[in-house]
Amino acid sequence: MKNKELITMLNRDLRDEHAAVVRYLIHSYLEGEDTALGAKLLSRTREEMWHMHWLGMIIAQKGGEPDMTPAAYPHDPTNRAAIFKSYVAYEKKLIPHYNREADKMDDPHIKRVLRREAWESGMHAAKFQKILDKLSPEEAEGLPGGENELPGEFVNKLQKAVAGKYTQMLQHIRDSWVFQKEAAKAWQIMDFSMTQMKQLAHLAEDVAENGMP
Repeated sequence: MKNKELITMLNRDLRDEHAAVVRYLIHSYLEGEDTALGAKLLSRTREEMWHMHWLGMIIAQKGGEPDMTPAAYPHDPTNRAAIFKSYVAYEKKLIPHYNREADKMDDPHIKRVLRREAWESGMHAAKFQKILDKLSPEEAEGLPGGENELPGEFVNKLQKAVAGKYTQMLQHIRDSWVFQKEAAKAWQIMDFSMTQMKQLAHLAEDVAENGMP
């Protein structure tokens, strides 16, 4: 596979993984990070972030520019049961997708990363199915997100702050991949992005718990 074709393929995968990060992160905030369901979703989010990291590192190593725009994440927002069914279907779809890509690879590292992506997608599908099977009737029919308790104007300000922090975080993650040959600098940038992620979590959870994803 030619280098340009490889970068295009991996950037498509990067956008798909980014879509999963955004979807599961928002859902975890809506449920509340201090709830069992929210904590499980946050764990899946962290794993999807690693998927992004692996792909982004390879893209940058190959001289490409990581595409930090998330793809669409198709899901049925009718209720929790429909949402989790969508998650199961999305993750299952990625298993053969990544395995087909791995079959095309000569580079053992890239092949191993894609196989790992396929394996973990299967693991995610199984865990989401387990959550779905354990939902009570009330939970299954309900929707994540609390009632709006904060003034609308304040929530709008929080949303703008969340968007700003998220944009900054993405830029620093991208920079850490691109400057990975300068190891110390790259890790400093990555550490800073982790600090921004913590700040983002504090803001985003306040917004999400008021039903404003």
